[in-house]
Amino acid sequence: MAFYGREAELQRLRTAFERTAADRQPQVLAVVGETGVGKTRLVQELYRQLSRPDAWDPAQYWPEDFGGSGVRYP
Repeated sequence: MAFYGREAELQRLRTAFERTAADRQPQVLAVVGETGVGKTRLVQELYRQLSRPDAWDPAQYWPEDFGGSGVRYP
C-alpha cells in the first residue's frame, strides 16, 4: 500500500526512534488525533520501514537474541 502526504509526521517518528536507539534510553511517544486521520497507517508505515533488515537494529539497540525465534519480517 502506498504512503502519501504524511512524510513530515513519519520523519518525526523516525527521528524519535533513532534518537532512542542512539541514546539507548526508553521513550514513550503517543500518536494522537481524530478518528480516521491515519494514526494507525502512520505507525504501520514506521514499522514497515524499521522491520527491513538494513534498518532493523540501528546502533545495536535491540539485544542479540531479540527476534531470535526465526520469524522473518518483511
